[in-house]
Amino acid sequence: MIKKFETMFPRSLYVAKNTTYEEITNTFKLFSPTTEDEIEYNKDSFYKDVLDKSIVATTFLVRKIETADVGYLVTLNEDKVDHGVCTHEATHVCKHMEDHFGLESDANEYRAYLTEWYSNRIAEVWEGKFDKDTNDGLPSCEK
Repeated sequence: MIKKFETMFPRSLYVAKNTTYEEITNTFKLFSPTTEDEIEYNKDSFYKDVLDKSIVATTFLVRKIETADVGYLVTLNEDKVDHGVCTHEATHVCKHMEDHFGLESDANEYRAYLTEWYSNRIAEVWEGKFDKDTNDGLPSCEK
């Protein structure tokens, strides 16, 4: 499952759990969030580097194949995730946002709110808030 969240920036947040190599690579081109270089995986290396049970979570800069929309993808190994991991991955997203959009280094309160918002969205997916489409006004999961 991949859940999409819109943000105030021209970058969506995608959070994936219970996913597969095919679902990710058929949906996105993957890039390093630090160097912005494209990362190409084969199925074996993807399962080893991203979905292996020893990997708790990963964060990628992504471009959606269908639309060319750019965003961030956080993949979760939900058996090992906790709120600290959600915040850790949110910090990776925020760091790239700061570097890319030029957030001022003394914008601590702004940075704290962004990290909290991203962390809460990641945690909502981990906790299963979007596992079933309950038609309660929330957007359904995007695949």
